[in-house]
Amino acid sequence: MDKSTKLSERLTVRSASKLQKHRQIDRPGIMANLSRRQQISTEIPDVTPPMMQTVDFSVSFPRVLLRLLNWFFIGASFLVGNFWDSLRRRGTQARRATWLRRILEKSGGSIRKIGRLLAMRIDVLPWAYSVELSKTDDQMDPFPVEQAIDQIEGATGKSIGEIFNQFDPEPIVSATNSCVYQAYLKEGQKVAVKVRRPGFGEILMADLKALDWILGFCEVLSIIRPGFTRILRRDLRETFQEEMNFILEARNQALFRSEAKKSGKKFFNAPKVYFELCSPDVIVEEFMSGMWLWELIAAVEQKDHEALARAKQLNIDPAKVAKRLLWVNFWGLDEHILFLADLHPDNVIVRKNSKLTFIDFSSIGALSQDKRQAFQQTMYYAWKRDPLEMARSSMILLEPLPPIDTIKFTKGLEATYWKFMYALESKHTEWWERTSARLWLGFVRIAREHKITMNIDVLRMIRASLLFDTTAVRLNQKIDHVKEYHKFFRYRAKAARKRVEKRTRKQFQRGIDDRLYLQIEGFVDTSERLFRQLQRFLSTPVMKFNAVLDKSVYALSTLLKFVGQTGIITTVSVSSYILFKWIFERVGVQIVDALSIVVTNRFYQLIILILLIVDIRAIMFRLGDKEV
Repeated sequence: MDKSTKLSERLTVRSASKLQKHRQIDRPGIMANLSRRQQISTEIPDVTPPMMQTVDFSVSFPRVLLRLLNWFFIGASFLVGNFWDSLRRRGTQARRATWLRRILEKSGGSIRKIGRLLAMRIDVLPWAYSVELSKTDDQMDPFPVEQAIDQIEGATGKSIGEIFNQFDPEPIVSATNSCVYQAYLKEGQKVAVKVRRPGFGEILMADLKALDWILGFCEVLSIIRPGFTRILRRDLRETFQEEMNFILEARNQALFRSEAKKSGKKFFNAPKVYFELCSPDVIVEEFMSGMWLWELIAAVEQKDHEALARAKQLNIDPAKVAKRLLWVNFWGLDEHILFLADLHPDNVIVRKNSKLTFIDFSSIGALSQDKRQAFQQTMYYAWKRDPLEMARSSMILLEPLPPIDTIKFTKGLEATYWKFMYALESKHTEWWERTSARLWLGFVRIAREHKITMNIDVLRMIRASLLFDTTAVRLNQKIDHVKEYHKFFRYRAKAARKRVEKRTRKQFQRGIDDRLYLQIEGFVDTSERLFRQLQRFLSTPVMKFNAVLDKSVYALSTLLKFVGQTGIITTVSVSSYILFKWIFERVGVQIVDALSIVVTNRFYQLIILILLIVDIRAIMFRLGDKEV
């Protein structure tokens, strides 16, 4: 018998003796087995917390290099075209912008998409380029329907015959990133099926990375101010990921539809989304029919009697549609959690009785509370005809501000807003002068002059205002968007009054409870924080020398970096020259002689000169910053 067996027997005997001892001590009726609930399972399975579905497109290094060559070709074509125009003395900004758009349209769907994304950056690009790039054709030849069916079946886990009674293989829309088909579900509902173009995300991501390399290299060489395009590149990537995630688009659409019902207005909505059939690659939504907004605009502008007669049969009034478009934009910016950032007439359906249905939610924006209030105050003072307060309110949209001359900036905004007021009051201005274009474009121009990079959601807000206002004025040239905002302001006031009255009635019915004391305590805490911030503000010295010191330190550190770079390059060059002479010619060279030869070398001098220019430009950019 082995040791382990003996040990186990010894432990068993000892346990039995202890148990017998306890039984002798226990009193009868006290120690007894009680009933226990039978457990379902003794093990808890590991469950991963559910996460929001995201899209991630990984691309290889060689693929990015190939797209980089494509960008070099685009740049070369653009420069050659501009040079040819300058030789013929026809080089204007408008022609250069048109030439760039045509080159981008010939370079593939992903480049077209980037062109349309860049059109939003009116804070970086000149207005002529933004306008021209917004015209970039978004239509492409459809991809094979077999690929669309594979994606639908992969998303749902069912065959197409189990989902649809009928499926039209010919898409009704074929864009750069997707195709839209019409179909009938098994339950009989007519739906629109949006399927992402296979491989498009990977190509677009490779193009964005190549563009990121180019802009980053330009910043390293100080061709562009260091850090100037960092926010731009980040915003491009985030916008791309948002637009390519169809699950996110479907959620935005469902939220818009839900909040539209809560608004109490029945003249706008969005199609119902069938989430059980959606995926990051596929959206299935209710099919809506009516008159396209672009058809109505064309009928008004071209005085197409046949199209206008059709609109009249549907009880569609262009003037009413214009007012409702502005109302929806104000509602999105002031009341709703999100707003439509990229309105296009081919993404809006006008239904019977001038009702609007919005069908594209790939590009949306959301304003923080302070930015929302700044927009409200800007529009309020526009109605009050107070340009100075408009300037002060709109400056909040740019916070946090870089070091600038705030007085000069405010005066520039005020002068721009005065011109906007004159255009509103005059009866002899063109229709486009009475839109918010003059207001916001002047705002962007002043910001660009002071080298201020805008937040992406503020840019989306400006773009949304421009698109909604321009579309509304094309339908009704007499419309005044400032007065329309004042009407919307009264709607908000009435809605707020109803909410306050309802809350007050509930409070009286409920009486004083603990929640009221919590609110009082919160009010006291807020008051104390405001008092501490006021004390801190008053104790801060008016004169600040840290910015000047920061500039001096930056300049000195940059010069020291140049000296270090020069020393490293010189040491490596001298060492390489000595080794070369010794290995290949068996000749010893003195360090002083090698240094003399290296310093007088043209290639070495060119490298040092380039480094010096880059560092001097970086210092000049920093010294040009204004003090706060």
